[in-house]
Amino acid sequence: MIVLDLKCDSDHYFEGWFAGSEAFQHQRQSGEITCPVCDSKQITRVLSPVAIRRHSAPTAPTPPEPTLPEKWKRVVDFIQQHCEDVGTDFAKEA
Repeated sequence: MIVLDLKCDSDHYFEGWFAGSEAFQHQRQSGEITCPVCDSKQITRVLSPVAIRRHSAPTAPTPPEPTLPEKWKRVVDFIQQHCEDVGTDFAKEA
């Protein structure tokens, strides 16, 4: 099911619901769609920013957020692997 913004040749705007683009084209060409204001059968489709969809590949489920103790463990592990403990000689080392 799609919703399209439509316009007649007298600039009356309205919306129509269709099974798909092909259904809209078929109904327009056969004169089944008429303007609800003036009954014109000269109907065109107009752009609708609401109807624009982005198609993207399905994403993998995101892993659960680590708990605070797990985060702290990662910080401690990083410090132990990448830093040097200079003990009481910090002032001299700096």
